[in-house]
Amino acid sequence: MKKRFLVLALALVLSLPALYADIGENFAKGGIGLTGSLSFYNNFYRIADSTDERNYWSLDLSPELDFFVADRVSIEFAPWFFYDSTKTDPNNIERSMGFGFGIGGSYAIVPDPSAVRGLVLALGGLISLDFYPATDDLLGGVEVSDDYSETDLRLYFTPRAYYFLNDRLAPFVGITPRLAYVVSLKDPAGNKVDLTSQQRLYLRMTATVGISWFIPSRNASLSARRRIR
Repeated sequence: MKKRFLVLALALVLSLPALYADIGENFAKGGIGLTGSLSFYNNFYRIADSTDERNYWSLDLSPELDFFVADRVSIEFAPWFFYDSTKTDPNNIERSMGFGFGIGGSYAIVPDPSAVRGLVLALGGLISLDFYPATDDLLGGVEVSDDYSETDLRLYFTPRAYYFLNDRLAPFVGITPRLAYVVSLKDPAGNKVDLTSQQRLYLRMTATVGISWFIPSRNASLSARRRIR
């Protein structure tokens, strides 16, 4: 009986923060937001035709770390990596990869800070230095150097809409326009490509889907509990 009572007491203690948690404390000074996506794609040609030797797959890893330097205001660190492979047959495989690192910030708009579930909007942006290094391809069964490479400096605008499923977990959607400046470019032979100012600039837009987990500062959590009590 005593052992059972201790277990129940421990469970009650562990559950107390959740009873008094709210959305607003996630965005208080000192808190952390962990965001990201991991995607893997394979087109599985063999499902339609077991004799088809083609295969395409890609891996994309995009974590983010937000640190709140003030209430609702965060600085963001965003490394990323991707790799893909296109296989026509066992003797012909094209490969590519890229990686980069971005830093930026955001401001959160929290309509109801005391809610446990609900919508939060964030307006942000970041600047990123992105690298697309040369990779080797397999052509006719022979490894061939493909010296194409590119380095870009990119400016991202990152408006997002989060929906909190509970007080800490929030999937989000966003539209991400980005303006890129090509710092350097080499053709498949490894020769430097001279670009005009207009050719160095391009604008793209993507849809973004991800999920975030928030870890509020200890002071914010304690303040929230005192306020509710």
